[in-house]
Order: sequence, then structure tokens, then C-alpha cells
Amino acid sequence: MDILLINESQGNDTLAAKLRTWGHSATQIHPARLIPGGGGPPVLKPVIILVAGSGANSILGWVHTIRSMPQGEQAYIVLAASVEAVESVNPSMREKVNDWLQWPAPEEMVKSQLGWIQFRAARAGAPAPKGPDSQKLLQEQEETAGKFVKTVEELVRRESTGFLQDLANLLKTMSGAMNTARVSFWTLREEPMRIVCDMLYDQTTGSFSMGHHLLASQYPRYFKALQEHVIIPAHDAATDPRTSEFTDSYLRVYHINSMLDIPVHADGLLSGVLCIEHTGPKRIWTIHEQQFAVSIGQLVARHVESEGRRKTQQALMDSEEMFRLLVESVNDTSIILIDTEGRIISWNTGAERITHYSAAEMIGKHWSILRPETPGALDECRRHLDEALRNGRFVTEGVRVRKGGIPFRASITITPLFNRQKQHRGFAKITREIQTGPQAAVSPAEAPRPVSLVVPSAAAAADVGTVKYPYRVLLVEDNLINQRVVQLMLQNLGCTVDTAADGISAVQATERGEFDLVLMDVHMPEMDGLEATRCIRALRSDPEKPLIVGLSATSLKSDVDSCFTAGMNDFIDKPADMRKLRNMFDKWGATLRPRPVSGVSNAEPVNVKAMQGISALPEMETNDMIRGVYEAFLNHLPTKFAQIRDSLERGNLPQLRQVAHSLKGASAQLGCAPLSEVSARIEQCAAGNDIQAVRKLIPELERESERARLFVQDKLASALEDISPERLLEEGPSSVV
Repeated sequence: MDILLINESQGNDTLAAKLRTWGHSATQIHPARLIPGGGGPPVLKPVIILVAGSGANSILGWVHTIRSMPQGEQAYIVLAASVEAVESVNPSMREKVNDWLQWPAPEEMVKSQLGWIQFRAARAGAPAPKGPDSQKLLQEQEETAGKFVKTVEELVRRESTGFLQDLANLLKTMSGAMNTARVSFWTLREEPMRIVCDMLYDQTTGSFSMGHHLLASQYPRYFKALQEHVIIPAHDAATDPRTSEFTDSYLRVYHINSMLDIPVHADGLLSGVLCIEHTGPKRIWTIHEQQFAVSIGQLVARHVESEGRRKTQQALMDSEEMFRLLVESVNDTSIILIDTEGRIISWNTGAERITHYSAAEMIGKHWSILRPETPGALDECRRHLDEALRNGRFVTEGVRVRKGGIPFRASITITPLFNRQKQHRGFAKITREIQTGPQAAVSPAEAPRPVSLVVPSAAAAADVGTVKYPYRVLLVEDNLINQRVVQLMLQNLGCTVDTAADGISAVQATERGEFDLVLMDVHMPEMDGLEATRCIRALRSDPEKPLIVGLSATSLKSDVDSCFTAGMNDFIDKPADMRKLRNMFDKWGATLRPRPVSGVSNAEPVNVKAMQGISALPEMETNDMIRGVYEAFLNHLPTKFAQIRDSLERGNLPQLRQVAHSLKGASAQLGCAPLSEVSARIEQCAAGNDIQAVRKLIPELERESERARLFVQDKLASALEDISPERLLEEGPSSVV
């Protein structure tokens, strides 16, 4: 094959010498000859023109000159440069090159690439090379290229059957086409940065597997390469700097010698990597193999984008459905939606129970129908909506009427609703009945159905024993009901309990704090318990701590074995109960390190005597005033928490100390002793500049505030005397909503 080699470094004729050794006719010139006065332009007769040199962009300038010469449009131009150089050149200039030759590269690869270039040049209309060997090589290259093109076309035409099935078909087809032992797709995840194997096809066994993960903190060079390269052809994976980090932990384990990895970008962002692994002798990845792999990577990206859109749409529908079910299932609060004109468009179970009107009776009616018939009622309703729209919310109390004209007292909140385009679409009206005396009798049909709770008998409680287990436990459970039940059991056993709803939150929690025990649900979305356990073990300096115990409703031997393989110490089958938990603590007592548990969480969140003392003050003449004091305090807690978090983020310890001091005093004044005590400890830590200690106290502060809030809601009404019905009716229509 005749080759014209244009090289800025005339003294470096390594490539020209190699070309001649391999039987090619190679003529080397300096690019200055391409311009007038440079010795005369060469005659562009060769089949291929190679443009070599380290300065890829400057070389491409000479390519532009070639294209503008006579016969230059028909010249077949190849850029000889490194992968990095080709990726860095100006895309518009890169389009002027027909092909590229990876240089420097192993001799076998260069020969293979030259064969591919011969084949491409011949298809582009350049004269075919002479000789039987050249013809055989061209035929082989054409057959290989044709096979790859046909494979891609078949995959493109194939109808989607779901993301996982589509991915399985792509991996299996790619393994057969390239004759590679292992082909897999890994998804990029964050916090912590890692790639997780969505699916791996093993050609030797014909089986699929998934779940392996690789942390960026352990393989920084590889993750950097994923960000920087379009393709990672590691002919010798153990010595290639981009993949050599895997040698001991991955390559030798699975007998991998060569890797070809394609970073996959979905919607413009790096989302994963397509990995081809060769387990035979070291393999030189040819150009057409690399191009085929890139094509499959683009197909995978298309499927990832489609799956991402499907999940987003499904999540939106699920959230809307969950919100609808939530609203409709609430039977102690009226939640209705009204349009911008005040007409009712949604009516939940709570609204039916409180007003005795059905949805069929109310939807389409104006919401003023719920008010007693008084002069100016309709105008007042409109003013309330206008005020809600102007201020973002309207809150009031007053008398409303049930079906049949029966009055009752209620608290009302009206909130305007907007769509994503900030357009006003209506209002949400939430009404809570204020109990003012003994409940009127209701018919069985009107009465809400009781919820059956399984409460341990006295004998069962005695059987559990009185031994306390003062450990700090992280409970990881995505089912909120299960989470709450097990949390109460653990607290009853004397544990201090933090919770996490998924594997990612669990990993983050173990990085922030020390736990004696992690109770880990095995099956969770996003990151399951097995993967979370592997991450915790990999990130911890002491791989034996903390103790991790799996929780799962399935107890097959294979499932249990997978827990131990992932790094768990023990396994409890669901449903968990006190006996199972106590047996687990007794079994691992020598391993667990007891922690002194503060008595704060076991104390009543609010001192009822203090509450009654406040109600006895002369100023507190009505229950509304007392309730207002406590509700104002509890409603103010989110502001205090926001100030504390802001102080932590900014490292402003004086401000943090001041907020904690204020919270300590206010909670103590209202009898919230546990909350006051935690606030005092935060104040002390802030005074001592111990910001880490403050961070560890924040979960306890949140728990105590929540306990206080629930206590006030459940106990306040019964701890104070009720408002008389006579007084309610005396207030008249002035407070009616």
C-alpha cells in the first residue's frame, strides 16, 4: 500500500520505518511542503495520507490545506495520534479526517488498524491494495465489519421488552459478536461515588448476575478515566494505568487480562459504563471492535434514558396516587379541594365523617354551603380566599354546620395551590373539628372502624424479662410501619435508636456516627441491604464494627448465605419480635459495647403537673389561650431547628449556643424537661467548641421535640377542662367560617 506520511518531526521516522518493514511504500515529507514556497506540493497519488505528530490541532490545520489542494477532496486522510490527542482536537476539524490510527500502540494493534483502514479506504473509492495477503485481509475486515453492522441494525430494530430484558439481550448479543467471556453494564451512583453492576453476562456459563459494586475511593484513576475518555481500551488491564488498580481485587479473581470499557452518557451526563472483559491471553482491541463497542454503548444509553423517563413518570404517577389515597383515607380531618371560584372539586373520607355529607352531594357546590346561613356569608368566603391568595395562607376558627344544620366548632386552614408554571389553580381547605364536650352518640354506620392493635399480654411482657440492652442501634427499614414497631421494641429493651429508610441513608449514618448494632433490612429500593453492608464494611477502618444483622421476610438458605457473604454477622427473619431481639442481644453481648443511655428518652416528654400549673394562672382564662401557648411553642420549633442547622453549616458556634439557650429556657418553662435537657447539652458543647458533639445530639433533639409534639396533641385536650357547648353557641356568627 502506498502511503504519504506527513510529519512535522522529520528526524523521527519511526512510523515510516515501521511501515516499510511491514511491506508498505511509505514516503515521508514535512507539512511545510504543502504551502507555496515550501518545495512544491506533493502529488496526491497514494492510497492513504498519514498525518502524524504530537500537536494534533496544528496537524489538522495541514489537513485543511490538503483538502483545499487539487484532488484533495478525494484523498483518504488518516490521523496518526494517541486517543487523548484525537479526543482533544476541534470537532469541526476532526470531521475532515477519514480515519485515525492509534499511535503509539502495540505492533499487533497497528497492523490490525492498518488492515481496517485499508478496508475503509477501499470502500471509500480508493484503489484496493495489491497481493493475495492484502486481498485476504480486506475480505476478513469486510466480513467482520459487516457482522458488526448487521448486529447493530438488528438490535436497533428490536422492540423494547423492558429495561432489564433489553439490557440482557444487548449484553448477550455483544458477547457472542465479539467472542468475549464477560460483558456487563454498571450504573454510576453517588454518596458514596461508586459503580454498581446492573447486569453481567458470563458466556462460559450462559448466566446473568448483578449486585457487585466498586467504590471511587478505592479506584480513583479508573473513575477519573471514566470522566475523561470516550473509550478505555486496556489491552493489558493489569499494566494499563487506567485499570491496573483492579489487579488484585478484581482482575486476578475473575482471570481477566484485557478490558474494553465504554463510558455511557445519558441525557448529557455520565450514567454508567459498558464493560467488555476478556479472560484468555492478552487481547489487542481492534478499531472496528472499539467502534462496535461504542455503538452498543450508545444503544445502552438510549435504553437508560428511556428507563429514566419511565421511572420519572411512574414516580410522578405513584406519588399522585399515594397522595390521593392518603387524602381519601384520612377520616379525622376534612381535606377538600376547591377551584378558583370556590366550587368543591374533591371531597375526602374525613369530610364525609365530619359533615355527614357525601362526595356526590358536595362536589360542584360552592363551599359556602358549609356555613350557617348569615348575611354576607358569601362575601366573607370570597374575602377568605383572597386573603389566602395574598398571604399564602388563611387560618381561623369558628362555627360550621353539619348536614341537618347541626353546629360544631372547627379550625380551618386555606392554602392556595399553584401548578409547575406558577399558575393559580385553586385552594386546599383543611378543617379539624375542635372537641368541646362529651361526644354525641353516633350510629354504627357513622362510627369510624377501630384499628386492631396486637398488644403483648402481661405474661408475654414478663417472659421478655426486665434486662435492658443499652446499645446504640441504627434501624434500616423502608417500611415505615415496620420501622416504627421495631423501633418501639428496641427502645423498650433500653436501646437508643436511630432510623434510616434506605441503604444510602444507612451508609451515610454510619459515616457520621458510631453504632453498636445495625439492623439492616435486606430488600430495599435504590441500594438494598446487601450492597449497603458491603459499602459500610469497605468504608470503615475497623471492618468488624459495627455488628450488622439482616432482617428479611425470606429465610431461604441462599438468602441467608448472601447476607453473610455481604458482610453481615447474623440474620433475623421477619416479623421481628421481642424474643428474637433479646436472643440476638444475648448471643452477641460479648461483642457489643454497652453505651450509657440517657434517661431523657424514657421520661415523659411533657410534665402534666407543669401543664396544669400553667392552666391555673389567672391570665390563662380559657383553654384556647393555653392551647395557643403550647401550639405557638411547637410551631416555632422548626424555626429553631433551621437556625441550629444554619449555625452548624456556617460553623457559627456563638449563634448556635444562643439558639440552644433560648430553646432550653422555653421548653423548661412549658414543662418539656427532656427537650430542655438535650438543648442544655447542645449549649454546653457549643460553648466548648465541640461541633462534632453537637452534630451527634441533633437526632436526639429532633426525637424529643417530636415526642413533645405528639404528647401535646394526644394529652392536652384531656389534661385541661373542656370549653362548654353553651359558650360555643354564645360566640355567634361573628367567628363563623
